[in-house]
Amino acid sequence: MLRKPLLLLSSLMLLAGCGENTPQETVTSTFVAAMDALHDHRYDEYMESVDYGCEMDSIQRTVLVRTYSQYLDRLQQSNGDLLNLNVVDVAFGSDTVCDVYYEMLFADSTSVEHCQKMVRIGDAWKLRARN
Repeated sequence: MLRKPLLLLSSLMLLAGCGENTPQETVTSTFVAAMDALHDHRYDEYMESVDYGCEMDSIQRTVLVRTYSQYLDRLQQSNGDLLNLNVVDVAFGSDTVCDVYYEMLFADSTSVEHCQKMVRIGDAWKLRARN
């Protein structure tokens, strides 16, 4: 009699575990979504995915958005459109800090490698904009 409830409970626990992302998958999808927002000029969405370490007023926010826009314009003028962003590795320093190693491939065949620190704040992973 006890076997059926235990089997049912075990099955439910297995199914529940299947839907969970690993920390690496969560960091990767968060990072890619943030970078997609940046490269699609959805700056408000991008800014929400970054930990700036302090509250910003509207002037600071405007300056950052302008800086991001200029950065993207320079990248596109130099290398053409971004064709692919590939996460190469996620290295965890702890359960709340990691480095995301990634490469960007541009239309002119230029490949640029970068590293971005990310931090977990509560349940959310954010790109770290400061050390």
